[in-house]
Amino acid sequence: MITWLVSYPRSGNTYVRTILNSVFGIKSYSIHGDYLDIAENREISGVVGHVDSESLDLSQLRDGEEVFYIKTHKLPDSEDFNFEKDRFIYVTRDGRDASLSYCHYLNDIAKEDVNLSDVILGNVSFGSWGEHVRSWSLFSKSGNFLLLKFEDLLDNFDDSLRDINYFLFRNSDELTKIKEVPPFSDLNSKYPNFFRNGKKASWKSSFSQQERQVFEVLNRTELLAMSYECESYDVAQLVEYHGALNSQNLSVELLKVKQLGFRQLTMLQNSYKELQEHNQSLQEHNQSLQEDNLALQQLYQSILLQRDVVLGSIRFKIGSLFLLPIDILNNIRSHFKR
Repeated sequence: MITWLVSYPRSGNTYVRTILNSVFGIKSYSIHGDYLDIAENREISGVVGHVDSESLDLSQLRDGEEVFYIKTHKLPDSEDFNFEKDRFIYVTRDGRDASLSYCHYLNDIAKEDVNLSDVILGNVSFGSWGEHVRSWSLFSKSGNFLLLKFEDLLDNFDDSLRDINYFLFRNSDELTKIKEVPPFSDLNSKYPNFFRNGKKASWKSSFSQQERQVFEVLNRTELLAMSYECESYDVAQLVEYHGALNSQNLSVELLKVKQLGFRQLTMLQNSYKELQEHNQSLQEHNQSLQEDNLALQQLYQSILLQRDVVLGSIRFKIGSLFLLPIDILNNIRSHFKR
């Protein structure tokens, strides 16, 4: 059996893994390997409960009795998931905090040269926060799905823990013996490059007004659905928003659209070429069938002609058999007439 620990990057997935390890003694894997951070640090791996694995045979894990907990940032259209058999814990966080933290991660740990607008627009691995939340929200009403908010883990830890306990074990009993879970502040002080500040609304001191407008206009529905604050913008602000789009070099988005259009055009051209080749093949096959049919007709006519010849010969021989006795009889008659 598989229980997936799903989140957009930097949304609290690793902290949930730490809780599972500290409270329930549950170790977990990562479909991504986490080789850039957790896996290479034995101490962090121990705190998180990370288990190294070069590859995971999901079909084999899924069909077994043991429950395997696997971290992922993938979207739900991935072939990794089986929504009839698997269970899912989805961890969400204010997308502005998650995007800011993800931007730091990509630059500081993954060593990618990206800016905040790239993350906001989804020009990075796993796309945008809004796309991720929107896609996974479609499955949130399922009985095998638990939604956790990172902010609730900070403010309402006991209630969140009870939700996790009930989801995993269908156990509504009070948790009286809770092992000590490292506060996020302690994790931040020990491993600042990986566990950043973990504070709520830290984006407010880092986002520019334009970045905030861009993010909130693009993700307003998802922010409100997850009960995060979001400004309403009037017409004048939307005009300013469009100016912000230009200032954030969002021509990259246009380039993506053009590239997508080019890829689709190329695919259509290739498909048209394949159809032409297939049509040519069908025409050649049809021509071959016509030639075969003509040959069969000629063979049929030849067989009919041969049949007629044979039948004529047979009729002649049969007729001869009847004519011979008549000749003899006539000779006998002539003999007696004499």
